Amino acid sequence: MMSESDTKWAACIVYYEDNIALQNLINDLLNQTIKPSHIYISDNDSKIGPVVNRNEINITIIKSQKNLGFGAAANIAVNRAIENKYNKFVLFSQDVILEEKSCEKMIKQLNLNPGIIFT
Repeated sequence: MMSESDTKWAACIVYYEDNIALQNLINDLLNQTIKPSHIYISDNDSKIGPVVNRNEINITIIKSQKNLGFGAAANIAVNRAIENKYNKFVLFSQDVILEEKSCEKMIKQLNLNPGIIFT
């Protein structure tokens, strides 16, 4: 069994104008056996901003003033997670589909091998 510190992690999502895909990913994250403690969404200057109506998890939306591209938008979300003392985070594109134990498997690997990266 993993301790609370072993299971504390943040999901970092790059978003651009697809609320349906974003909602599907958030639902998948909330259905994980090890749920994220926080979700950081980097909005890449969408004309159709993210709509998030979930109270069961902390979600932070960071709006960019221009489309910076995936990498720069990802760095914004990851840096915000680091600023908030997360040392485990997983980066997602908004259109990722997860199986129920996907994040559990990744977090177990992050605990065994600090410094590895999943995207």
